[in-house]
Amino acid sequence: MLRSAREDIRIWEVCTLRALMRLLIPLLAILLVYGCETGRPPSGTEPSSGGRTESGPPASPSVSMSAEEASLLEAAGEVVRALRDRDLDRLAYWVHEERGVLFSPHRRMDPAASPTFLPGELPQFSEDAKIAWGIQEGTGNAIELSFREYFETFVYDEDFAQAPAVSVNRPASPDDSPYNGQEIFPGSSYVEYYFPRQESRGGAEWKSLILVFLPADGEWRLVAVAHGEG
Repeated sequence: MLRSAREDIRIWEVCTLRALMRLLIPLLAILLVYGCETGRPPSGTEPSSGGRTESGPPASPSVSMSAEEASLLEAAGEVVRALRDRDLDRLAYWVHEERGVLFSPHRRMDPAASPTFLPGELPQFSEDAKIAWGIQEGTGNAIELSFREYFETFVYDEDFAQAPAVSVNRPASPDDSPYNGQEIFPGSSYVEYYFPRQESRGGAEWKSLILVFLPADGEWRLVAVAHGEG
């Protein structure tokens, strides 16, 4: 009789445990699902690659930029840093071997008025000889400066390697002086480095540097360095 009572107790314990498990398992499942749901971001708050808004020209390449545009931007970066460092040997490496590089004081280029230099013919900063660079917009006066004077006035008159806005094949600056690079160099592409007018710079005019490239043997080669301001 004692053994039978013990067996009855065990049977009762097992049955009770099974009944509790039947109740707990669905409850645990509900809690698990609820926890997963609350761990998700609310609808409409998931990050989106296309959700960023910009107030002006981008200072860095877009995620949608093509491989060709990315390689162009990389080449332009090498050139603008060579200009920043005043390293004419590095600059000459990028100059188109046959077309040379045109230096224009304006976004609207005039090959008849502005000089073109082949890679081995670039002027030196130490040279004092005056060179005719073109016509001053507004006055019509001839621009005759040494290479150093021209460089400091119409090439690297701002730290364009740190420009707040950079554009590829589209204007970054106002259209006060329309860009005509495609007319002068058919099939070319360009990168524009742009500084807007800023009170921190004494209310100075906006400035831009335009680097124009043509493809040659699978690489980008520099064919023009143009300047913009207004």
